[in-house]
This record gives sequence, structure tokens and C-alpha cells, in this order.
Amino acid sequence: MYGEPIADPSWLAALDSFDVAALVNGGLVEDASDRFYSPPENIIAPGRSAKMDDGWENRRRRDKDNDWVRFRLTAQASVRAVELDTAYLKGNSAGWVTILGCDAESDPDTWFEIVGRTKLQPDSAHRFLLASPVTVTHVRTDVFPDGGMARLHVLGSLTDTGRAALAGRWESLTG
Repeated sequence: MYGEPIADPSWLAALDSFDVAALVNGGLVEDASDRFYSPPENIIAPGRSAKMDDGWENRRRRDKDNDWVRFRLTAQASVRAVELDTAYLKGNSAGWVTILGCDAESDPDTWFEIVGRTKLQPDSAHRFLLASPVTVTHVRTDVFPDGGMARLHVLGSLTDTGRAALAGRWESLTG
């Protein structure tokens, strides 16, 4: 099946908070630095990772750069927490992560830090409560130097602008 996932806005309006990056809620992977072993789309798939290649695995880097994945969220959202899971990745999980955000509705060229560079543990869930909510349309995970991730959950709620944009996209499909 091909196409762009769009969640039912009436369903999401009934929720106080939800995973605004999840595929089932209309999130998607826009780009990634590496698709060697498994697709980065696995990171936002439903449910928990069941094995190592059920997440995003990347090959080891032989240069000084780092690997990354860029996600487009359901719509503009106010994000309050992020969870990054490295389940089943024992020898090849990411060593460190930085999570960046961008609000393409107001300034599509400016990325800012949501979670500063943080050491990750293999086969563990890492939860980050934000000091204050951030408004974003996109999130980017930068892993250093490389290494996999099982799942990413970006928890928040749609802004008024985000709700209107999602309702417009939904209406154009269901007319």
C-alpha cells in the first residue's frame, strides 16, 4: 500500500496527549542518513520492537560524521516528552543522541535542541520530560557516531494551527 498516512482528526481531538511521530497518527520519516540494514520507518511503527531488526539498524561509520533520522509529525504540535527505546540493540545501539526540533509553520530553516547530547544505554527505554513544551512540526534524532534505535515516541498535543491543518488534509481526502 502506498500513500501518506493521515489520522482522523476527530479521534486525535479526543486525546489529551498522543504520539505525534507515530505512523498510525500520521507521522512519517522524511529522510535518514542510512538505510543499510533496516528502514528508519521501523522507529515509528506500532507496538514495541520484537527483535533487533524490527527497529532501525545502521552500518558502522568510518568517518567523523554521525547518523540521523528526520521525522515529520502528525501536524504542528506542542511536545512535552520524548521516549527513545533501544530494545534488543545490545551491541549496536546508539552511543549518544541529540534530539532537535523545527517548526516549519513559522521558521522551516531553524532547528533547535529539544534534548541535548545524552548518553544512551543498550536495550533500554530512555524518557525525557521537557522543562517546558516546545512547538514543532518536525523532529530529528542525531546519533553519535552511529547505532540503532528501536522506537521513538514524541508525546504531545496538536496546536490550533496543527488541528486546522490536519482537518484540512483529512477533508481533502474524505471530501
